[in-house]
Amino acid sequence: MSPIVIALLLILILNYAVFLLAYKQQTDHYTDITYAFSFVLVAAYFYFVNQEFTLAKTFLFVMVALWGIRLGVFLRSRVGKMGEDKRFVHIRPNFWRFFRFFTIQGTAICLISLPFIIGFHKPLYQDGLQSPFFWLGAVLMIFGFLIEAVSDHQKNAFKNKGGNGGKSFQQGLYTYIRHPNYLGEIMFWTGVFIYVMPYLTGIEYGSVISPIFIILLLNFVSGINLLEKSAKKRYGDLPEYQAYFKRTWRLIPFIY
Repeated sequence: MSPIVIALLLILILNYAVFLLAYKQQTDHYTDITYAFSFVLVAAYFYFVNQEFTLAKTFLFVMVALWGIRLGVFLRSRVGKMGEDKRFVHIRPNFWRFFRFFTIQGTAICLISLPFIIGFHKPLYQDGLQSPFFWLGAVLMIFGFLIEAVSDHQKNAFKNKGGNGGKSFQQGLYTYIRHPNYLGEIMFWTGVFIYVMPYLTGIEYGSVISPIFIILLLNFVSGINLLEKSAKKRYGDLPEYQAYFKRTWRLIPFIY
């Protein structure tokens, strides 16, 4: 059976199991953590089943696992404090709409995972680590992970501090760009693709859809556009926010 089919089955089994529990309890507290840990499940399956514990594959597994675990814990903590995710108010009571959400989520996870699914079935850097693709991919993964983790922590700490209600966050990494957490995520998945790219052949190059999908998703679907509309609605009349919006870049300093 194709590794991609196996991955999709693993992801959907996990997501559908969580869906049944979430629908029964009428809660959305499991959705984000299921998203994050699905990546860990797939990476762990192929890493340990294939039993090729080389340095290159171990690094790839560790980075995907760290990314998924960190994100899952962070999102679960955030949703726990929010009490209810407004995105699911009208979806959660409807069996088929809620089921469709988990189906779409599972499919998206498999799409994003394509580079490392393929990578675990390739002889990654068995001839040494001199390749620039190894170092560029590794650096992007590490710095992407750190940027996303640090920016999430900075913003979360600000929100949890008393007296900050009604204020927009403009400190730390957010001093320079308005969405450093999304920049970190884009860097991470771009790094994963670059890391395995020298070993791709034929149709496998189509796995470039992973970073492209992340870029499009975060910029035009569920990420930046929604957040900036919400921020303008909440803080748009404040002179300090207007000044912040004018002096900062959206995602990449001096470019975008």
